[in-house]
Amino acid sequence: MSEATTRAYAAAAEALKLNVLAYGGTLLDLDVFTERLVESTEDPYGVDVVIDIRPGLALSFPIVTTSMKEWRRRGPGSPTEMLVRALGRLAMTRVWRRRGTTAPPAGLLETNGLGKLLVERGGVEPQAFFDATWAPSIHIGDKYSDTLDWMGGGTITPLFARAPAAERNRVVDLPAPLPWMSGYSSLDAVFVEAVALDERLAVIWKPQDSTGFEIRLPANSLPETLKAAAIGRPFSSYVSHRLLDRFDLEIDVVLSHQKSLRMKLRGGSALWRRVRLKGGNEDRRDLKAEIRALREGRIHLERVIAGHLTIPGCRGDIEVPWENLFDEDEIDEFTGRPWPSHPEDGIEGISSKRRREDRQHDDGDPIIRFDEDDPASYE
Repeated sequence: MSEATTRAYAAAAEALKLNVLAYGGTLLDLDVFTERLVESTEDPYGVDVVIDIRPGLALSFPIVTTSMKEWRRRGPGSPTEMLVRALGRLAMTRVWRRRGTTAPPAGLLETNGLGKLLVERGGVEPQAFFDATWAPSIHIGDKYSDTLDWMGGGTITPLFARAPAAERNRVVDLPAPLPWMSGYSSLDAVFVEAVALDERLAVIWKPQDSTGFEIRLPANSLPETLKAAAIGRPFSSYVSHRLLDRFDLEIDVVLSHQKSLRMKLRGGSALWRRVRLKGGNEDRRDLKAEIRALREGRIHLERVIAGHLTIPGCRGDIEVPWENLFDEDEIDEFTGRPWPSHPEDGIEGISSKRRREDRQHDDGDPIIRFDEDDPASYE
Protein backbone atom coordinates (compact mmCIF):
# COMPACT_ATOMS: atom_id res chain seq x y z
CA MET A 1 0.00 0.00 0.00
CA SER A 2 1.14 3.53 -0.69
CA GLU A 3 1.87 5.99 2.10
CA ALA A 4 -1.26 7.99 1.17
CA THR A 5 -3.58 4.96 1.40
CA THR A 6 -1.98 3.94 4.70
CA ARG A 7 -2.62 7.41 6.15
CA ALA A 8 -6.22 7.30 4.91
CA TYR A 9 -6.81 3.87 6.47
CA ALA A 10 -5.24 5.02 9.75
CA ALA A 11 -7.53 8.05 9.80
CA ALA A 12 -10.56 5.80 9.24
CA ALA A 13 -9.38 3.51 12.02
CA GLU A 14 -9.03 6.47 14.39
CA ALA A 15 -12.54 7.63 13.53
CA LEU A 16 -13.86 4.10 14.11
CA LYS A 17 -12.23 4.02 17.54
CA LEU A 18 -13.77 7.34 18.56
CA ASN A 19 -17.23 6.32 17.35
CA VAL A 20 -17.12 2.99 19.20
CA LEU A 21 -15.95 4.71 22.39
CA ALA A 22 -18.79 7.24 22.05
CA TYR A 23 -21.68 5.00 21.05
CA GLY A 24 -20.62 1.39 21.60
CA GLY A 25 -21.74 1.27 25.22
CA THR A 26 -25.25 2.36 24.26
CA LEU A 27 -25.46 -0.04 21.30
CA LEU A 28 -24.40 -2.97 23.48
CA ASP A 29 -26.44 -1.85 26.51
CA LEU A 30 -23.39 -2.07 28.78
CA ASP A 31 -23.94 -1.91 32.53
CA VAL A 32 -22.58 1.52 33.50
CA PHE A 33 -21.42 0.23 36.89
CA THR A 34 -19.58 -2.95 35.84
CA GLU A 35 -18.87 -2.71 32.10
CA ARG A 36 -17.04 0.03 30.21
CA LEU A 37 -15.21 0.71 26.96
CA VAL A 38 -11.67 2.12 27.09
CA GLU A 39 -8.91 2.90 24.63
CA SER A 40 -6.59 -0.05 24.10
CA THR A 41 -3.17 0.24 25.72
CA GLU A 42 -1.62 -2.01 23.04
CA ASP A 43 -3.39 -0.98 19.82
CA PRO A 44 -3.48 2.75 18.95
CA TYR A 45 -6.70 2.16 17.01
CA GLY A 46 -8.23 -0.39 19.37
CA VAL A 47 -11.02 -0.40 21.96
CA ASP A 48 -11.14 -2.74 24.94
CA VAL A 49 -14.12 -3.74 27.03
CA VAL A 50 -13.44 -3.98 30.77
CA ILE A 51 -15.77 -6.10 32.90
CA ASP A 52 -15.80 -6.26 36.68
CA ILE A 53 -16.38 -9.90 37.66
CA ARG A 54 -16.25 -9.39 41.41
CA PRO A 55 -14.31 -7.14 43.80
CA GLY A 56 -10.64 -7.34 42.93
CA LEU A 57 -11.10 -9.07 39.57
CA ALA A 58 -11.72 -7.19 36.31
CA LEU A 59 -11.12 -8.65 32.85
CA SER A 60 -10.13 -6.64 29.79
CA PHE A 61 -10.23 -7.90 26.22
CA PRO A 62 -10.24 -6.22 22.78
CA ILE A 63 -13.58 -5.54 21.17
CA VAL A 64 -12.27 -3.58 18.15
CA THR A 65 -8.77 -3.78 16.67
CA THR A 66 -7.43 -2.30 13.45
CA SER A 67 -3.97 -3.47 12.48
CA MET A 68 -1.64 -1.36 10.34
CA LYS A 69 0.80 -4.24 9.83
CA GLU A 70 1.48 -4.83 6.16
CA TRP A 71 0.91 -8.60 6.27
CA ARG A 72 -2.66 -8.14 7.49
CA ARG A 73 -5.51 -7.68 5.05
CA ARG A 74 -7.03 -4.25 5.17
CA GLY A 75 -10.75 -3.77 5.28
CA PRO A 76 -13.55 -4.60 7.75
CA GLY A 77 -13.02 -8.39 7.88
CA SER A 78 -10.56 -8.85 10.75
CA PRO A 79 -12.05 -6.11 12.99
CA THR A 80 -15.53 -7.62 12.47
CA GLU A 81 -14.21 -11.08 13.37
CA MET A 82 -12.66 -9.63 16.52
CA LEU A 83 -15.95 -7.97 17.44
CA VAL A 84 -17.86 -11.26 17.17
CA ARG A 85 -15.27 -13.08 19.30
CA ALA A 86 -15.31 -10.29 21.88
CA LEU A 87 -19.10 -10.27 22.19
CA GLY A 88 -19.06 -14.02 22.76
CA ARG A 89 -16.56 -13.39 25.53
CA LEU A 90 -18.76 -10.60 26.94
CA ALA A 91 -21.80 -12.92 27.00
CA MET A 92 -19.81 -15.68 28.72
CA THR A 93 -18.43 -13.28 31.31
CA ARG A 94 -21.89 -11.94 32.16
CA VAL A 95 -23.06 -15.48 32.94
CA TRP A 96 -19.89 -16.09 34.96
CA ARG A 97 -20.45 -12.94 37.03
CA ARG A 98 -23.96 -14.03 37.95
CA ARG A 99 -22.77 -17.47 39.04
CA GLY A 100 -20.04 -16.13 41.33
CA THR A 101 -17.67 -19.05 40.64
CA THR A 102 -13.87 -18.83 40.71
CA ALA A 103 -13.58 -19.97 37.09
CA PRO A 104 -16.30 -19.52 34.47
CA PRO A 105 -19.23 -21.93 34.95
CA ALA A 106 -18.31 -25.54 34.17
CA GLY A 107 -21.05 -25.74 31.55
CA LEU A 108 -19.23 -23.11 29.46
CA LEU A 109 -15.78 -24.71 29.61
CA GLU A 110 -14.41 -27.84 27.96
CA THR A 111 -11.62 -30.31 28.64
CA ASN A 112 -10.15 -33.22 26.69
CA GLY A 113 -11.19 -36.84 26.91
CA LEU A 114 -8.43 -37.68 29.38
CA GLY A 115 -9.46 -34.85 31.70
CA LYS A 116 -13.09 -36.00 31.54
CA LEU A 117 -12.15 -39.58 32.42
CA LEU A 118 -10.01 -38.49 35.36
CA VAL A 119 -12.63 -36.11 36.78
CA GLU A 120 -15.45 -38.63 36.46
CA ARG A 121 -13.32 -41.52 37.76
CA GLY A 122 -12.39 -39.47 40.81
CA GLY A 123 -15.97 -38.34 41.48
CA VAL A 124 -14.82 -34.71 41.37
CA GLU A 125 -17.31 -31.91 40.75
CA PRO A 126 -16.60 -30.33 37.34
CA GLN A 127 -16.64 -26.82 38.81
CA ALA A 128 -14.03 -27.79 41.42
CA PHE A 129 -11.72 -29.06 38.67
CA PHE A 130 -12.04 -25.88 36.60
CA ASP A 131 -11.78 -23.60 39.65
CA ALA A 132 -8.43 -25.22 40.45
CA THR A 133 -6.90 -25.26 36.97
CA TRP A 134 -8.37 -22.42 34.88
CA ALA A 135 -6.83 -18.93 35.08
CA PRO A 136 -8.06 -15.58 33.73
CA SER A 137 -4.63 -14.06 33.01
CA ILE A 138 -4.54 -15.16 29.36
CA HIS A 139 -3.54 -12.66 26.69
CA ILE A 140 -6.19 -12.17 24.00
CA GLY A 141 -4.79 -11.11 20.63
CA ASP A 142 -6.72 -9.75 17.69
CA LYS A 143 -6.72 -13.17 16.01
CA TYR A 144 -5.51 -15.70 18.59
CA SER A 145 -5.51 -16.22 22.34
CA ASP A 146 -2.71 -17.40 24.57
CA THR A 147 -2.58 -20.42 26.88
CA LEU A 148 -1.39 -20.76 30.46
CA ASP A 149 0.40 -23.84 31.84
CA TRP A 150 -0.36 -25.47 35.20
CA MET A 151 0.57 -28.54 37.19
CA GLY A 152 -0.53 -30.16 40.42
CA GLY A 153 1.45 -29.90 43.61
CA GLY A 154 2.80 -32.66 45.81
CA THR A 155 5.13 -35.56 45.08
CA ILE A 156 5.86 -36.30 41.42
CA THR A 157 6.71 -39.81 40.29
CA PRO A 158 10.37 -40.24 39.23
CA LEU A 159 9.07 -41.16 35.77
CA PHE A 160 8.49 -37.42 35.24
CA ALA A 161 11.92 -36.43 36.54
CA ARG A 162 12.90 -33.17 34.83
CA ALA A 163 10.31 -33.67 32.10
CA PRO A 164 8.87 -30.41 30.70
CA ALA A 165 5.40 -31.53 31.81
CA ALA A 166 6.59 -31.51 35.43
CA GLU A 167 8.24 -28.09 35.33
CA ARG A 168 5.34 -25.68 34.99
CA ASN A 169 5.57 -22.31 36.69
CA ARG A 170 2.03 -22.34 38.03
CA VAL A 171 1.34 -24.96 40.71
CA VAL A 172 -2.34 -25.59 41.55
CA ASP A 173 -4.09 -27.42 44.36
CA LEU A 174 -6.02 -30.18 42.60
CA PRO A 175 -9.18 -31.53 44.25
CA ALA A 176 -8.84 -34.93 45.93
CA PRO A 177 -8.65 -37.69 44.83
CA LEU A 178 -7.26 -36.57 41.44
CA PRO A 179 -3.76 -37.93 40.72
CA TRP A 180 -0.82 -35.68 39.90
CA MET A 181 -1.33 -34.11 36.49
CA SER A 182 -0.33 -31.11 34.40
CA GLY A 183 -1.70 -29.28 31.37
CA TYR A 184 -2.75 -25.87 30.12
CA SER A 185 -5.81 -23.66 30.10
CA SER A 186 -7.20 -21.52 27.30
CA LEU A 187 -10.06 -19.04 27.26
CA ASP A 188 -12.73 -21.72 27.08
CA ALA A 189 -11.05 -25.00 28.07
CA VAL A 190 -8.61 -26.83 30.37
CA PHE A 191 -6.53 -29.61 28.82
CA VAL A 192 -4.70 -32.40 30.66
CA GLU A 193 -1.37 -33.26 29.01
CA ALA A 194 0.35 -35.50 31.54
CA VAL A 195 -0.89 -37.68 34.40
CA ALA A 196 0.63 -40.18 36.82
CA LEU A 197 -1.94 -42.97 36.73
CA ASP A 198 0.32 -44.85 39.16
CA GLU A 199 3.83 -44.31 40.47
CA ARG A 200 4.83 -46.90 37.86
CA LEU A 201 2.68 -45.66 34.96
CA ALA A 202 2.72 -42.17 33.47
CA VAL A 203 0.93 -40.78 30.40
CA ILE A 204 2.26 -37.83 28.38
CA TRP A 205 0.38 -36.26 25.47
CA LYS A 206 2.35 -33.96 23.17
CA PRO A 207 0.03 -31.56 21.32
CA GLN A 208 2.66 -31.08 18.62
CA ASP A 209 2.52 -34.79 17.75
CA SER A 210 -0.79 -35.76 16.16
CA THR A 211 0.14 -39.41 15.66
CA GLY A 212 0.06 -40.67 19.25
CA PHE A 213 1.20 -40.21 22.83
CA GLU A 214 3.76 -41.57 25.26
CA ILE A 215 3.58 -44.02 28.13
CA ARG A 216 6.39 -44.18 30.68
CA LEU A 217 7.15 -47.24 32.81
CA PRO A 218 10.01 -48.07 35.19
CA ALA A 219 13.25 -48.79 33.31
CA ASN A 220 13.25 -52.56 33.87
CA SER A 221 9.54 -53.20 33.30
CA LEU A 222 10.04 -55.51 30.29
CA PRO A 223 12.82 -57.93 29.35
CA GLU A 224 14.73 -57.19 26.16
CA THR A 225 13.06 -60.05 24.27
CA LEU A 226 9.59 -58.60 24.88
CA LYS A 227 10.68 -55.07 23.95
CA ALA A 228 11.86 -56.24 20.56
CA ALA A 229 8.56 -58.00 19.86
CA ALA A 230 6.31 -55.21 21.14
CA ILE A 231 6.20 -53.02 18.01
CA GLY A 232 2.78 -53.26 16.37
CA ARG A 233 1.26 -55.22 19.25
CA PRO A 234 -1.72 -54.09 21.39
CA PHE A 235 -0.61 -52.13 24.43
CA SER A 236 -3.09 -54.05 26.61
CA SER A 237 -1.16 -57.27 25.97
CA TYR A 238 1.79 -55.79 27.87
CA VAL A 239 0.27 -53.34 30.35
CA SER A 240 -3.26 -53.26 31.78
CA HIS A 241 -4.95 -50.25 33.36
CA ARG A 242 -8.71 -49.86 33.53
CA LEU A 243 -8.61 -46.30 32.21
CA LEU A 244 -6.52 -47.25 29.17
CA ASP A 245 -7.92 -50.73 28.50
CA ARG A 246 -11.08 -49.27 26.93
CA PHE A 247 -9.05 -47.83 24.02
CA ASP A 248 -7.57 -49.67 21.05
CA LEU A 249 -3.93 -48.74 21.58
CA GLU A 250 -1.02 -50.04 19.53
CA ILE A 251 2.68 -49.85 20.43
CA ASP A 252 4.55 -47.86 17.79
CA VAL A 253 7.98 -47.23 19.36
CA VAL A 254 9.82 -48.58 22.42
CA LEU A 255 12.78 -46.63 23.84
CA SER A 256 14.92 -47.74 26.80
CA HIS A 257 16.13 -44.84 28.91
CA GLN A 258 18.26 -45.00 32.02
CA LYS A 259 15.37 -44.10 34.33
CA SER A 260 12.33 -45.11 32.31
CA LEU A 261 10.94 -47.29 29.55
CA ARG A 262 9.00 -45.19 27.05
CA MET A 263 6.40 -46.44 24.63
CA LYS A 264 4.89 -44.32 21.90
CA LEU A 265 1.32 -45.47 21.26
CA ARG A 266 -1.04 -45.05 18.33
CA GLY A 267 -4.79 -44.80 18.77
CA GLY A 268 -6.88 -43.36 21.58
CA SER A 269 -7.65 -40.11 19.77
CA ALA A 270 -10.74 -39.73 21.98
CA LEU A 271 -8.38 -39.05 24.90
CA TRP A 272 -7.39 -35.69 23.41
CA ARG A 273 -10.65 -34.62 21.77
CA ARG A 274 -12.50 -31.60 23.21
CA VAL A 275 -15.47 -32.66 25.34
CA ARG A 276 -17.78 -31.21 27.97
CA LEU A 277 -18.20 -32.53 31.47
CA LYS A 278 -21.61 -33.57 32.76
CA GLY A 279 -24.20 -30.92 33.52
CA GLY A 280 -24.14 -27.23 32.65
CA ASN A 281 -27.30 -27.10 30.54
CA GLU A 282 -28.58 -24.04 32.41
CA ASP A 283 -25.25 -22.26 31.93
CA ARG A 284 -25.41 -22.82 28.18
CA ARG A 285 -29.04 -21.66 27.99
CA ASP A 286 -28.11 -18.45 29.77
CA LEU A 287 -25.16 -17.96 27.42
CA LYS A 288 -27.40 -18.26 24.36
CA ALA A 289 -29.80 -15.74 25.89
CA GLU A 290 -26.96 -13.26 26.43
CA ILE A 291 -25.73 -13.72 22.85
CA ARG A 292 -29.26 -13.09 21.53
CA ALA A 293 -29.48 -9.94 23.65
CA LEU A 294 -26.27 -8.63 22.03
CA ARG A 295 -27.35 -9.44 18.47
CA GLU A 296 -28.88 -6.07 17.60
CA GLY A 297 -25.92 -4.14 18.98
CA ARG A 298 -23.52 -6.44 17.10
CA ILE A 299 -25.32 -5.77 13.80
CA HIS A 300 -25.10 -2.01 14.35
CA LEU A 301 -21.39 -2.20 15.21
CA GLU A 302 -20.65 -4.41 12.20
CA ARG A 303 -22.19 -1.71 10.00
CA VAL A 304 -20.11 0.96 11.75
CA ILE A 305 -16.93 -1.06 11.13
CA ALA A 306 -17.82 -1.68 7.48
CA GLY A 307 -18.68 2.00 6.97
CA HIS A 308 -15.31 3.15 8.29
CA LEU A 309 -12.92 0.48 7.01
CA THR A 310 -14.23 -0.58 3.59
CA ILE A 311 -11.63 0.56 1.05
CA PRO A 312 -13.13 2.76 -1.73
CA GLY A 313 -13.66 0.67 -4.83
CA CYS A 314 -13.39 -2.64 -2.93
CA ARG A 315 -15.87 -5.13 -1.55
CA GLY A 316 -14.67 -6.56 1.74
CA ASP A 317 -10.94 -6.94 2.37
CA ILE A 318 -8.11 -6.38 -0.08
CA GLU A 319 -5.64 -9.15 -0.87
CA VAL A 320 -2.15 -8.85 0.59
CA PRO A 321 0.76 -9.43 -1.88
CA TRP A 322 2.44 -12.02 0.35
CA GLU A 323 5.24 -12.78 -2.08
CA ASN A 324 6.50 -9.20 -1.88
CA LEU A 325 6.53 -8.96 1.90
CA PHE A 326 8.87 -11.73 3.04
CA ASP A 327 11.94 -13.62 1.99
CA GLU A 328 11.29 -17.08 0.54
CA ASP A 329 12.35 -18.92 3.69
CA GLU A 330 9.89 -16.92 5.81
CA ILE A 331 6.80 -18.15 3.92
CA ASP A 332 5.02 -21.39 4.64
CA GLU A 333 4.97 -23.00 1.19
CA PHE A 334 1.73 -24.86 1.95
CA THR A 335 -0.32 -21.84 2.98
CA GLY A 336 1.60 -19.05 1.29
CA ARG A 337 1.48 -17.17 4.58
CA PRO A 338 4.24 -16.01 6.96
CA TRP A 339 5.74 -18.60 9.28
CA PRO A 340 4.91 -18.96 12.15
CA SER A 341 1.24 -18.94 11.25
CA HIS A 342 0.25 -15.96 13.39
CA PRO A 343 3.15 -13.57 14.07
CA GLU A 344 0.85 -10.57 14.01
CA ASP A 345 -0.21 -10.66 17.63
CA GLY A 346 2.91 -12.24 19.15
CA ILE A 347 1.11 -15.29 20.54
CA GLU A 348 2.81 -18.66 20.27
CA GLY A 349 0.56 -21.63 19.55
CA ILE A 350 0.58 -24.57 21.95
CA SER A 351 2.10 -26.96 19.37
CA SER A 352 4.90 -24.54 18.59
CA LYS A 353 5.47 -23.91 22.29
CA ARG A 354 5.73 -27.61 23.15
CA ARG A 355 7.98 -28.32 20.17
CA ARG A 356 10.35 -25.57 21.30
CA GLU A 357 10.34 -26.90 24.88
CA ASP A 358 11.23 -30.39 23.69
CA ARG A 359 14.10 -29.05 21.60
CA GLN A 360 15.52 -26.96 24.41
CA HIS A 361 14.89 -29.31 27.31
CA ASP A 362 17.22 -32.02 28.61
CA ASP A 363 14.99 -34.29 30.66
CA GLY A 364 17.92 -35.89 32.50
CA ASP A 365 17.00 -39.38 31.35
CA PRO A 366 19.15 -40.12 28.28
CA ILE A 367 18.39 -42.97 25.97
CA ILE A 368 20.47 -46.14 26.41
CA ARG A 369 22.73 -46.63 23.40
CA PHE A 370 24.62 -49.83 22.62
CA ASP A 371 27.83 -49.63 20.63
CA GLU A 372 29.37 -52.93 19.65
CA ASP A 373 32.75 -51.22 19.30
CA ASP A 374 32.55 -49.87 22.84
CA PRO A 375 32.17 -52.65 25.44
CA ALA A 376 31.75 -50.07 28.19
CA SER A 377 28.36 -49.09 26.75
CA TYR A 378 26.97 -52.47 27.82
CA GLU A 379 27.80 -51.93 31.49
